[in-house]
Amino acid sequence: MNYPNLELDDMYFQPVLAGNISATIRIGHRNIEEGGLVFKSKAATYLPIVVAVDLVIKTTFLGISDYDAQLAGYADGEEARYDMRRRYPETELDTPFTVIRFSRGV
Repeated sequence: MNYPNLELDDMYFQPVLAGNISATIRIGHRNIEEGGLVFKSKAATYLPIVVAVDLVIKTTFLGISDYDAQLAGYADGEEARYDMRRRYPETELDTPFTVIRFSRGV
């Protein structure tokens, strides 16, 4: 089957494989649907990982919840927002973000 794909920083591959991360937070409102998704290594260091998208939440910068931040590997929403500002300096309070919750396998 041909699933949509997203790039994933290499530092997240091991935590995803170990089941320690089960969400990703992306700038913009992404057109990702429940079902299969392939994470591809940004640096082509790892083989792609196929996951099952369980829930897609379209929100804003301020709407990133503590719970979703923790699923994505952050201590809380504040830490996630700090990292998002670092990655995307153009971010404002109402900037759209998408939280993608996933589980391993399809």
